[in-house]
Amino acid sequence: MSADSAYQAPAKNPARQWAGWLLRSLAVGMAYFTAGVLGMAWPGPTPLVSAFWPAIGIALAVLVRWGPAYVPALAVAVLAVNLTQGAPLWQALMFVAGNVGGAWGAARWLAQAGFNPRLEQRRDLWLLLGGGIVGATVISAANGVAWLAIGGQTNALRLPVTALHWWAGGALVVLLAATPLLALTRQNLRTACDPMHRWATLGLAGSCLLLTAAAMALAGPGAWRLGSLALLLPTLLLLSALTVRVGLAVGGPGVPVAVGN
Repeated sequence: MSADSAYQAPAKNPARQWAGWLLRSLAVGMAYFTAGVLGMAWPGPTPLVSAFWPAIGIALAVLVRWGPAYVPALAVAVLAVNLTQGAPLWQALMFVAGNVGGAWGAARWLAQAGFNPRLEQRRDLWLLLGGGIVGATVISAANGVAWLAIGGQTNALRLPVTALHWWAGGALVVLLAATPLLALTRQNLRTACDPMHRWATLGLAGSCLLLTAAAMALAGPGAWRLGSLALLLPTLLLLSALTVRVGLAVGGPGVPVAVGN
């Protein structure tokens, strides 16, 4: 008997697997809930519709990277966000079906299409755009406005505008929200935080936090709300720069750049 055939991989500890899933589920749920509450600081023309919805990018990245085992965590988070915003229980449950179902459907389609989360080829970028902007956000918007109409929060005349706002709130940020979460690895983070790169990484991260805080402070009615939304653009650009810094510039394995055909 050869050494290779005699070797038996150690069995995984079920208790440790369960604990790992639980901890990751808590982190996923908290991340989605925080992003959802943040997004609701910029409400759209209809209640429960946001002009800025990064949570859909988190849901898509989680389901692409870790699979459907984290659907329950996302479902609880979606339910919690909508209940805290005043949605009735039945409607919040219907929003769960669209928000999580749209991201799950997009993730499943990406897997079947051979999507590489490291975005090493141009086709991976186009697949992510198709799955996120055309798939997940469209399903979420169509489901959401339907239940808003049934609940009496919008009418037939406002339905197209409401649907467009719902879709745009997610489509504008899904790529920038999902790409870092798909590309980052522990090795990337360790390298980005080593003494050679630490201050540049902290500077980019701190700038993102400061701009987000300023945008939140200005998220009021009227022109101030437009100003707060304007601040989100440099925030997203800095987030992209941070992603490149962690992935590409430091030479880590998860490089969010499409270079091939």
